Amino acid sequence: MKNKYYILPVLLCLLAVACSKKSTPPEGVEGKWLLIKAEGGISGGAHEITNRQEAIFAHDTFRLIINGLQVRATHYRLETAPGDNTWKLITNDSTFTNYITIKPYALVFTDDMIDGMTLTYKRE
Repeated sequence: MKNKYYILPVLLCLLAVACSKKSTPPEGVEGKWLLIKAEGGISGGAHEITNRQEAIFAHDTFRLIINGLQVRATHYRLETAPGDNTWKLITNDSTFTNYITIKPYALVFTDDMIDGMTLTYKRE
């Protein structure tokens, strides 16, 4: 009879760990990021980087700068997504789902499409 009571706390601890959500997105996404790699799309292969593309995250604003010209500016938020250090990027100006994976020295954008692109940025 006593064995039943010892198992219950262990099961509750396992359940709490298994159901816990990821923590708040790390502050590490804030700052300026420079595009270093583009792959995927219809061709599925790597693409040559022919322009300077910067992704800037500041407070709740996401900006995209290409060759010194701002081509996108919107509010954003990050929501929990499956995968380690992966977050769903929600912006006010797009209905497409994009994911950001935060790595030690890189930020990887992936879109949720069959012929989608994967863009890798390094911190500038």
